[in-house]
Amino acid sequence: MILKLPGEIGSELNYAITEDDFFVFANKSLSELLPADLLGQINNSRHLYLGYDVQNWTLRLLLNRICENQSLQKKKGSYAVVFDQTNDPNTDFWGEQNITPAPANLEDYVAGLEEYVLNQM
Repeated sequence: MILKLPGEIGSELNYAITEDDFFVFANKSLSELLPADLLGQINNSRHLYLGYDVQNWTLRLLLNRICENQSLQKKKGSYAVVFDQTNDPNTDFWGEQNITPAPANLEDYVAGLEEYVLNQM
């Protein structure tokens, strides 16, 4: 499952999410915001974070909410692909969430992911 958080996918699909939307998200339980089957999958799955800078408070709020009901065992199997581990300002956040930073440059990551997907077919 791929959960696309706020942002942009190419130049044709843009998502406008206001600060008020984040306050709604912060004040409701996830069970009020997401279908039960999707919430169950999120809570029982390991996560891969790619390209997120959690210095932005709104994104940090979303990720904290998504991770809050996950068991420690599942979090330990989650990874954040970081493209510059020596200067990654998100290191403390990943550590607090028990998410392992996985250093990779973008080209190597995409090539490895492509190889993996092709081998699964």
